[in-house]
Amino acid sequence: MANTSNKVVNPQTGPKTALGKSISSKNAQKASIFVRGYLPSENPEQRQAQFELLCEQWGASDPTRQILLRTVEEANLGCERLMLALRQKIEGKMQSLEIAQEFAKQAGMSALDGLSLPSWFFKENSSQKSHATKLLNAYSDVLVLRDCFSDQLTAQIAQQFPNLYAYVMEGQRQGMIFSSVLGQRYRQATPLLNYAAVQKEIEEKYRHHLTWAQDADRYEAIIAGIRASQMIEAMELDKYTRYMTSFQNRIFKGIHGLAVIDQYEAKTVQTLPNGISLSESGDAGAEVTEESD
Repeated sequence: MANTSNKVVNPQTGPKTALGKSISSKNAQKASIFVRGYLPSENPEQRQAQFELLCEQWGASDPTRQILLRTVEEANLGCERLMLALRQKIEGKMQSLEIAQEFAKQAGMSALDGLSLPSWFFKENSSQKSHATKLLNAYSDVLVLRDCFSDQLTAQIAQQFPNLYAYVMEGQRQGMIFSSVLGQRYRQATPLLNYAAVQKEIEEKYRHHLTWAQDADRYEAIIAGIRASQMIEAMELDKYTRYMTSFQNRIFKGIHGLAVIDQYEAKTVQTLPNGISLSESGDAGAEVTEESD
């Protein structure tokens, strides 16, 4: 039989505190509790670490307290899953055709335009929304430039029309000349025709970006109102309220159970049976003495 006493133990794994080590050594069911039954987005190691912190907070080195804390941890997991499900439900509704049609109605768009709106219209903090502002600025620059174009402006594009300059020069190597890049990208006979091609490209390729950027604040307010309505509707569901209340009650009952155990043990220490009392020193290592008759 091989000698197992020389096994190398990885010092980087396992609990670090004394109580955590005690919990880990006594918890024979840890593997089944904190490995199975989790969703792909949930980290079993984090759940185990959270459970050990709970045990450390409540001084739960004994099986009874750990059982109560497991019910608290599992109920808390249920609350987190329920809140995540609610948010996912709201986000799902925000992407439905009904939401797009409602937005189009409130924004003054046609029903057909509402059906063609991109999904980023209804996403919070979408990078496409900030990109839309840059595109609108470049579009405004090219409109102004076409109205006042002259050959003398070619050398001043970067200073007088920085948004158009950034749009045309995006992705180009440093040191490239604007007029050369403009001609290579749009291949028109004159600079003015190239600017017209830039305008057409933005209009056709970024139609929804221009729509958003021209009235972004109002659109954000409309979407926020629709989102709030959907949230209120989802939060008023009877099942959600019942489930959340049930999980919260389990958490409160688990904590109450811990308090009851603490009170019971404190009372037991104060009134030991058979005339046994602790010495007056109160030290942890004090001897237990029997009262004389």
